[in-house]
Amino acid sequence: MRGLLAIVAGSHGIAHLAGTSDLFARAADGRSAELLGGAWTASDPTLLRAYGIAWAIVAVAYLAVAYAIWVQARRWPWMLAAVTLASLALVVVALWAAVAGLVIDAGLLAVAAWLIAKPRSLSR
Repeated sequence: MRGLLAIVAGSHGIAHLAGTSDLFARAADGRSAELLGGAWTASDPTLLRAYGIAWAIVAVAYLAVAYAIWVQARRWPWMLAAVTLASLALVVVALWAAVAGLVIDAGLLAVAAWLIAKPRSLSR
């Protein structure tokens, strides 16, 4: 079960790179991005690139969490919770383009909270 969770976390990290790619493409093409459910339109290329870098950082962090889960690092449920909260913040800003991420983040956060409350469930 822990292996499956590691695969989900790693896959979600890789999916974050789609956000990076999209934002960098928009910055390069001069296109804007609808953020906060359409309440804000960002068109500054520097801002779009910075936001894309944030997506990339979370992608790498999810890959690190996946590894931590796989090797049963001592605090991996806490790592999963922290990275998922960061991901959730990015997804909320990107609504509605990243609505699937909202569902995945909610699920991962629920798993992390459950594991933190019951530490012997999947962790050491």
